[in-house]
Amino acid sequence: MSISGTDVEVWDFSESAAAVVTKTSTDHHMSGKALSEDTVGSDAKTTPSKVLYVFDRNRSTDPRLRSGFESHHKLGSFRIEDNHSYNDVNCEQNVVKSDEDLKTIEKMAVNLMDGFAESSVITDYKSYKELKWKYFLKWIRRSRCLEDRPSEALPQFVSFGGLFASLLMTPNLCEDWTLLVSKFKETIFMNKIRFSNHSKGRHSRDQSLEPSLTRETTFVDKNPYFAAKVTQIVTKSDKQVMNRSVNEFEKCFNCFETEIGGHRLLLMSEMDAIDEEDNQYDIKCSKNMAFGQKLLNWWSQSVVADIDFVMVGIKDNENVLKEIRRVKVSEIPEMVSFRWKTDESFAFVNRFLDYMKDVMKDCKDLDVFRVQFRKRDKCVRSTELTVNTLLPNWFTSAEEWDEWDHQFDTQTVRI
Repeated sequence: MSISGTDVEVWDFSESAAAVVTKTSTDHHMSGKALSEDTVGSDAKTTPSKVLYVFDRNRSTDPRLRSGFESHHKLGSFRIEDNHSYNDVNCEQNVVKSDEDLKTIEKMAVNLMDGFAESSVITDYKSYKELKWKYFLKWIRRSRCLEDRPSEALPQFVSFGGLFASLLMTPNLCEDWTLLVSKFKETIFMNKIRFSNHSKGRHSRDQSLEPSLTRETTFVDKNPYFAAKVTQIVTKSDKQVMNRSVNEFEKCFNCFETEIGGHRLLLMSEMDAIDEEDNQYDIKCSKNMAFGQKLLNWWSQSVVADIDFVMVGIKDNENVLKEIRRVKVSEIPEMVSFRWKTDESFAFVNRFLDYMKDVMKDCKDLDVFRVQFRKRDKCVRSTELTVNTLLPNWFTSAEEWDEWDHQFDTQTVRI
């Protein structure tokens, strides 16, 4: 319906999520700014935003909304090498050791800090995420997975798998998040923006400090390092692996298609290891076995990427590896210590994707939106921006491979 005397339209979604939008559009293109809250805050148009409420006010029983991820199909993979270069030729995955070998490791009381001083760890995670996004886009162009296919087979959404993990956790009001969203050739691209003052996880290097700071005076979140060290220990056959340094930049990523509620997705997720039966593993490190929000996070990351097991290295306060546990992902929902239903998580993802399709339905290629969720408001809001900072020129241009690949190599961020 329309509101008399205004240019605003109100939409009633199937889940009774109120939405308000002013239909305007202007041309804008990639500016080259980094993906961060700082770069999109001042570029918003002064128009009303569409709103999606997190909780289903109508308690819809539509079975489609409760459907989970299905029809996973791996299309390819690539690696980020220890020198930060791209490699989609040799992407051999780590293989976890036998149960007998893992029991032997438990008895060795390995100190996870061994080799840390010589390790290459990620301190500027914003730049590293930008590198991952550019490599994902490079893989998409090299694989031609958005070309030479009928429209009904093309993915409707492209993003990192981790973004969908955040969507699955949203009904539990775990954390705020912000996305940049843009449409290109009928496909919606989404990327999560990192807060510059984020209180959890990685912190960027303090630019007010001297650039010559040593590791001891630069903040380093050791939790991802510990997980990388556990991965090294439970997969490598090298006898000296316990003391060997870790290069945290070196990772393998799978690019795959999946569906949820009829929405076709092209996603990229990090793959830690497989076993002899080709089961996929996500490897974590923790001081204890999680049963709360952390376990929900592990489940969300795994179910999106079709991971079969989470392997957890449990350490003590002295960072000594004490135990290695294997958890079946399908059993995690029964292990959490608070009220939580998987169908509520899946329902929100489906409603969110319906919502994004409505937000973007009248947009032109490269129109871009900021999409925000705030716990205190319990809703998602979208605002159209004037500058596209999501899809670079070398990706959207019609130039042939050799030309845009050269542009990519000269523009890639080096950390």
